[in-house]
Amino acid sequence: MQSYVMGMNVLVFCVAFWTALIYGAMTRDWLGSVLWLTLGFAALTARRLTPQRDEE
Repeated sequence: MQSYVMGMNVLVFCVAFWTALIYGAMTRDWLGSVLWLTLGFAALTARRLTPQRDEE
């Protein structure tokens, strides 16, 4: 049975996405929300956080 390992970049993106939504809804500071989303997309596209794949 194969197991799936979630990359750290996906985890950081999910946390930044939900933080942006909650922060924007509670404070109505949508610029701050966009900054959180920018951080999430930067983490999602980062190569450093992406784990190496096994060729099994």
